[in-house]
Amino acid sequence: TVLSRLPVERVAFTTYRSAHWHYIDCLVAKGVLCGHLRIPFHEPSTGAVHPGKVALFATHAQAGNASYPGIRVIRRKQLQQLARFVQEEAGEGILPAIICGDLNLNGMDGDLADRDSSEYTEMMSILNGDADASAKPVRVFRFRDLVKEANDHRHPVTVDAVTAEGTPREPLLI
Repeated sequence: TVLSRLPVERVAFTTYRSAHWHYIDCLVAKGVLCGHLRIPFHEPSTGAVHPGKVALFATHAQAGNASYPGIRVIRRKQLQQLARFVQEEAGEGILPAIICGDLNLNGMDGDLADRDSSEYTEMMSILNGDADASAKPVRVFRFRDLVKEANDHRHPVTVDAVTAEGTPREPLLI
């Protein structure tokens, strides 16, 4: 769902073609919703306001722990489909793109919030068009992780994990 006070000019949706059979995800139509929102852009130097648009993508990827057999493969396929959909909806022209939602992967490498997990690195590579040399993107995007940047370039705890001693790393999530 996308809720916006800004006018929505276009809506598009694609359903993920891959889902893991072991989770309820295989029974629902998970995918990506795209809304083209009309948004005012402010010119910093002059203060002028120009009409513009942004493509907002909302998604909910495959749930489940990456160590469970097949989960990471399914999420990779979904991320590749998401990247293709971004190209279709925002690749032509200069339309900025924002991806939000639940990507269901842990950005942290174990307990190390300042080190990216391999699945996180792979996700960023796929979204930025670096992972598939055979596909020529219409436009190269350079997505940034704003949540990570807002936390001093450290991943916040986003999974209900516990330390080796059994203490919750983030009691609110538990």
